[in-house]
Amino acid sequence: MNIWHDIDEERIYPTDFMAVIEITKGSKQKYELDKETGLLMLDRVLFTATHYPMNYGFIPRTYGDDGDPLDVLVLCSEPIQPLTLVRCYPIGVMRMEDSGMGDEKIIAIPYSDPTYMGYTDIKELPKHIFEELKHFFTNYKSLEGKSTNVTEFGGPIDAVEVIEYCMENYKRKFVDGDTEKKEMHTSEPDKTEKTETYTLEPAKMEEAELCNEILDMGRKFQREQGFVQWTDDYPSLDTVREDIEKKRGYVLRVNGAVAAYMCVDFGGEPAYDDIEGAWLSDRPYVVSHRMAFHKDFRGRGLTKVAFRKIEEMSLQKGVTSFRVDTGFENQRMQHVLERLGFVKCGVVQYEGSGRLAYEKLL
Repeated sequence: MNIWHDIDEERIYPTDFMAVIEITKGSKQKYELDKETGLLMLDRVLFTATHYPMNYGFIPRTYGDDGDPLDVLVLCSEPIQPLTLVRCYPIGVMRMEDSGMGDEKIIAIPYSDPTYMGYTDIKELPKHIFEELKHFFTNYKSLEGKSTNVTEFGGPIDAVEVIEYCMENYKRKFVDGDTEKKEMHTSEPDKTEKTETYTLEPAKMEEAELCNEILDMGRKFQREQGFVQWTDDYPSLDTVREDIEKKRGYVLRVNGAVAAYMCVDFGGEPAYDDIEGAWLSDRPYVVSHRMAFHKDFRGRGLTKVAFRKIEEMSLQKGVTSFRVDTGFENQRMQHVLERLGFVKCGVVQYEGSGRLAYEKLL
C-alpha cells in the first residue's frame, strides 16, 4: 500500500481529511515520503539548532505545484509518531518562498485533541505561534545555504481553496492519467469492492434497536465534526420503528452485517414542496433521510455504495429523480453529494431549520 495514493478518497475532503504525519513535533529529523514505496525516508537531520514546532506531514491524494503532496502542519498538544493517520480540519494556510519558489503549508487541527478542537481560524491562535512558525521556517535551512521566507498567512477559506486546488491537481495527474499513477508506486490494486458483498434491504423490526444505535453513532460523529444536524430527541427509536413499519427503513449490509441505516422514501417529502430556489425537475422522486454508518464501517467508501444502491433501486421502480437535503454546516456531506453528481437547487425548511436541497437526475 502507498498511503499517498491508496487511501479511500472519501477520507479526504477539503474541510475534513486524514493527514499523514512525517515528522514529530520537537524533532530535528527531516523525513520525507518515498513516492515509489509510500514509506518514509530520512532526508536529513536539520543543520540548524532548531526543531519542528508542530507535527508535520502531508495530505494524501493531493498534488502541489512543486510535484509533492500538499504539506500540513498539525497543531496538537502532543507529539505524534511518524506514519500516523490523523483526522483533521483546516484553520489556515502559511504561504512562503523556498529557494525562490512558492510553497504552501496547511495549518490544521486534529479532531481528537480537546486542547485545540475549539479553534476554527488561525486568527484565534496566540500571536507567539505565528512568530514561532515564522522564525523556524525562515531559519531552518540557513546553514544549508538555502533561503526561505514566510510571506503571509491565510484563513480557513484560503486553506480550503488550496486543498481543493491540490486535490484537482491530483485528479488530473493520477486519476485521469491512471497509467502514470501506476508507474509512481508498486502497491497492489484495491480489491475491496471485489471481495465484499453489498446489499440494501428493508430493515426488520427486530433490528430497530441496532439501527437506532447506528443513528446514535451518527449523532456523535456529527458533534465530533463540530455541528449538530440531529437533536438528542430526533431521530429516535420511535422514528426508526415508524420507518420500518411504513417500509421506508433500510439497512446497508456488508457481507451480511448491518453497516448503515437510512430512510429511503418514494412517497414524497412535503417539505420539498416549498423551496427557495428551483428543483431540476418535477418528476416523481426518491428521497433519503437519516443516513448513518456504524463506526466499525467508516472510512470504507460506503456512502458512495449506499447512494449507488438507492439509485439502482429507484431505476428498477422507474423513478429517475433523487433528492436529498443536508445541513449548512455538514460540509462533508455537501462534498459527497457534489462528487456524486447532485446539483444544489436551493434551501428547504425541514424539522424547523433551513437545509440545502440537492437533486440528481438518474
